[in-house]
Amino acid sequence: GKAYGDAFYGPDDFDYQLGFRIGFSIAFVSALIEIVYIRNYRRSWIRRVAYLPGLVVRVLVLTLLIRLCIVGNQALSYWLGDLSAWQDFTFMNQMRDTLLSVLVVIAFIMVSQFTSIIGMRRFLHLVSGRYYRPAVEERIFMFVDLVDSSRLARRLGDLRFHDFLAEVFFQLDRASIGYSGEVVSYVGDAVIYTWPLREAAKRNRSCLKALRAMHRQMDMVADAFELEFGERPRLRAAIHAGPVVVGECGDSRRQVTFLGDAVNMTARLEALPKPLGVDYLISEHALERIELPGN
Repeated sequence: GKAYGDAFYGPDDFDYQLGFRIGFSIAFVSALIEIVYIRNYRRSWIRRVAYLPGLVVRVLVLTLLIRLCIVGNQALSYWLGDLSAWQDFTFMNQMRDTLLSVLVVIAFIMVSQFTSIIGMRRFLHLVSGRYYRPAVEERIFMFVDLVDSSRLARRLGDLRFHDFLAEVFFQLDRASIGYSGEVVSYVGDAVIYTWPLREAAKRNRSCLKALRAMHRQMDMVADAFELEFGERPRLRAAIHAGPVVVGECGDSRRQVTFLGDAVNMTARLEALPKPLGVDYLISEHALERIELPGN
């Protein structure tokens, strides 16, 4: 802000308090819309349109809000007694300030949109080149899938089942996002999560806390699912841990992949809860490395 003010307004003319208020209000309003409405409400109309039209609409809405933030703060300065606030409020200054703000916000939105496709951690790994050369890591894996998905697909039909599954994944993501897990992929009716396996057993609790949060979240929304789809979703999960090779693969579409027996074993464990008559299963090897929460 100081560099911008010095360049276009001069170090003696720029009101840094006003600049701070404008910058803060633009950031606050933009983040509020992105996080509270667009990100937190899956069925918001702006999330139902394609990427490019959605981006255009967001830019137009944010441009209007940015203009309101700039004009509103200028008016506030004038109301507080700074009569010079309107002197610098020329058309060219307004357009330049608005354009710069819009470009910065668009850059953040595009990065945000891109990372929502591949995941923030995976994006950072690819940008930093962390796994450009394969590395061996110890990881916790959790496979979470939908109970009785074949029957649900037959009863609801493919399109309605997709809506059902998309809503399940959305709710799982909302529940698990605070527990440091990384989504590896969505495979059919299952989602695969991973966490680093730490030396301190207490630090490995996150996978169990995330699973508990998912269970509670699905209980909370079960009535809404039954009202809309006539079905209440139930989860099944398997957890295992062990060493894997982590590295980048692909060329036109690069991604970070996990290879090793730990992944294969977790997939095999995923098939066991049903014949055992349980919902959640953890391997002894993983349990030895995790200090259970008190509850």
